[in-house]
Amino acid sequence: MRIFKKILKWTGIVIGGLLIIVFITHTVLNIVWSRELHAKLAELKAKGEPTTIAEIRPAPVPDNENAAVLLNKAFALMTSGEGGKPYILNKESGETNKTIAIIEDAKSFSDISKWTEKQRQEIPELVNSSDMQRIYTLLEQASKKSECNFNLNYEDRPSTLLIYLSRMRTSARLLSAKALIEAQSENTDKALETYLIGLKIFKHLNCSPSIISQLVLMACDSLIMNSLQKMPCVGKVNLENYARLISELESHIEPAFLTRFIQGERCFGLSEFQKYYEGKTGGIIQGKKVGVSAFKKFIFCLWKPFFKRDMRANLEMHVKLEKLCSAPYHENINKFKNFKDIEKYLGKGIPKYCIFTKMAVTYLDRLYETITSYKAKVRVCATGLALKIYKQEHGNYPETLSNLAPYILKETLNDPFTNQCLFYRKDKNGFMLYSFGPNMKDDGGIPRFYGKAKTDADRKAKKDYDIIWKCEK
Repeated sequence: MRIFKKILKWTGIVIGGLLIIVFITHTVLNIVWSRELHAKLAELKAKGEPTTIAEIRPAPVPDNENAAVLLNKAFALMTSGEGGKPYILNKESGETNKTIAIIEDAKSFSDISKWTEKQRQEIPELVNSSDMQRIYTLLEQASKKSECNFNLNYEDRPSTLLIYLSRMRTSARLLSAKALIEAQSENTDKALETYLIGLKIFKHLNCSPSIISQLVLMACDSLIMNSLQKMPCVGKVNLENYARLISELESHIEPAFLTRFIQGERCFGLSEFQKYYEGKTGGIIQGKKVGVSAFKKFIFCLWKPFFKRDMRANLEMHVKLEKLCSAPYHENINKFKNFKDIEKYLGKGIPKYCIFTKMAVTYLDRLYETITSYKAKVRVCATGLALKIYKQEHGNYPETLSNLAPYILKETLNDPFTNQCLFYRKDKNGFMLYSFGPNMKDDGGIPRFYGKAKTDADRKAKKDYDIIWKCEK
């Protein structure tokens, strides 16, 4: 019995000693990492960089100048009527009505020949219906506004953002379908005006300081550009329409746009860290806030020092990302060789227990390639439009792209991957124009393959491809 008591006594002493050591270690780490975090935040603030959501929140816009007011009305019409579920800003994205669903079900938004016979008969009638014309009118009015603020609850990100972004993608499909139908009816100028409306609307996504918004902007712009490049062109076109499209496209890739979104993501990340640090949220699932149990709050309390270290690591990683994205693509690839090296660079010095920052690194390294691919698409599209202007003015396409500047383009647009001139050649009655893409190699104008690859050529085209515009005439 005495031996048993001694065992209990020494067990208690050992456990008590370990608890004291853990408490002291926990306290010391909390103090040290807290100071390091505050020092990093102070450093960013001293540079004038934002660290809170309040600093990146878009400025208020009067209703009569706000494109979002008109877009919200259009989104409400898209989700009202038969089969629809109402769109409610900051609450519900809703479900599109039967008419919109039929149009969105089209097999392609760049090639009417891929539509079924039923779609070729049904969709033009729906697009020209009075209900759809009301939506198109609202979208056109919104495109004429220079300011846009959806007054989102950014603290509830990402669910709040997804609500209106899904409707922006719907708008891209509706406008592309309308433009294709107008072009097929030999109303090319009207189709070009519709594409311009789309680009102006999607540029409003720049009002949101979120990378999610930027990714949707790129997706919507890409859909418009793909449709524009394959649009049948009949007869002479008002060259001002081409010029306006070129100007709008170039404005979508102004130099500072990526820095702004990276800074926005940093602020959103700090906000989420703060919520978890204070044990105020268990996250957001399907747009609903999930509470936190007492046990989870206890775990959060024990993990607080590590949250602080994770927050500091996240700040340092975003600084690296901002520096990485400010350099030309070809310089970074020559330095890092591949994206695994970029991931290592972003993740260097981040301890394994910084789980949130580690998770962020795995998708942010590919962001740089995605952004550069988007820039390449924009430059290829703008240059292709300039070629069309040149042909209409001179009767044929130029021998080289240098003939386009400074008369049509301010300057020749380089391939953002290689920083060299885009590949161009006259091809029978048309032209072949492309960027070398992420592998920075000439793959012979092979476009990227999407979908399930069934052949070796398809599998190769998933990773080795060019970003092209092949014009037949």
